[in-house]
Amino acid sequence: MIAKSSNCSSEQLRVMQVVASTRVDHGGMSRSVPAICSALTDHQVEVHLLTGRTSGIKSNIPDAPAVTHLIDESGRFGRWFVGKQFSSRLGQLTDCSSETERCIVHDHGIWLPSNRATAQTARAKSWIRVVSPRGMVSPWALKNGGVKKRLAWNLYQKNDLATATAFHATAELEADELRQIGMKQPIAVIPNGIDLPAQMPQRKRHGGRKRMIFLSRIHPKKGLVNLITAFRRANIAKDWELLLVGPDEAGHRAEIENEIDRLDLTDSVEFFGEVNDSEKWQQLVDADLFVLPSFSENFGIVVAEALAAGLPVITTTGTPWQALAENGIGWWIEPNVEALTSTLSDACAVPCDARRQMGQRGAEWSAAQFQWSGIANQMSQFYHWLIDGGTRPSFVNIA
Repeated sequence: MIAKSSNCSSEQLRVMQVVASTRVDHGGMSRSVPAICSALTDHQVEVHLLTGRTSGIKSNIPDAPAVTHLIDESGRFGRWFVGKQFSSRLGQLTDCSSETERCIVHDHGIWLPSNRATAQTARAKSWIRVVSPRGMVSPWALKNGGVKKRLAWNLYQKNDLATATAFHATAELEADELRQIGMKQPIAVIPNGIDLPAQMPQRKRHGGRKRMIFLSRIHPKKGLVNLITAFRRANIAKDWELLLVGPDEAGHRAEIENEIDRLDLTDSVEFFGEVNDSEKWQQLVDADLFVLPSFSENFGIVVAEALAAGLPVITTTGTPWQALAENGIGWWIEPNVEALTSTLSDACAVPCDARRQMGQRGAEWSAAQFQWSGIANQMSQFYHWLIDGGTRPSFVNIA
């Protein structure tokens, strides 16, 4: 059902946030987009979220007064034939009469039919269109798509990006990637935020073993083969274990399990599977060290969450987390086995008290950086800056 939308006032913007899916079993975008929708409503923004819905799978939905509009995916073809529904629903949300210039569409991701429909509809209606690539223009992402992705890039995707009004990047790294593929438009560099629990859980783990944890999708781009190999090669005391937490994608878990067996690590490496929010925070609090060996991340919300839970973090230069090394709260290394092996050895040798002090510094730094209220304020300023044609002063990092 579509909620009746009022005309845009001169004081309030209407922003239509579009994302293919907010399924709870998908990645960080399915959490961060609903979260920014909720936070923006406190900043004089009328927010509408348009997203796909998969039968039988729960979606993340923003809090009122943000309004959610759900497009049912095909039971047989999923999200691949929903373009017309997205276009139709977007058209129904633009009854701003003579004030259509105060309506903005903010599209998250690229490649999918929802993104294509949003680009076409926005051009037809002369809307301001902001695009958040969400990691999909990184060199790794562009190379790992095969013939279909190269064909789509030449047929429509390059042009759809070139005709966007502006971009939102979650880090300077992603802004640089947009420049590298030739995009000239303004880019607002605004990080994602994190949703903290009202109170961190108490540490429950017992038994004397120290634990490093990976918590994300079990997916080839996460670098888990490198992690398993490095864990085997590193000079790590026998009282360390590695826990792999997250949902399997495309059967990649079986490949990792085979590697664990081959390297005789079944007593030291364990899978836990997918977790809900409360389980996630418990797993983080129970750990001693966090590792995300990804080849590519546009942001990596789980790094901010691990820091908030008081964990030192190891991640790669494929992610935008150079602040770890700059602030003495973790390690930012090349995404290869050699660097990971050396760093695991060093990190696991850090005395417990020193490691806890690193974790405390990380928690304090994270708390100052990733509050949704401040991030929504930056996003609102960016929208107003675009509405005013880039003429008003802006406190947002515009690349």
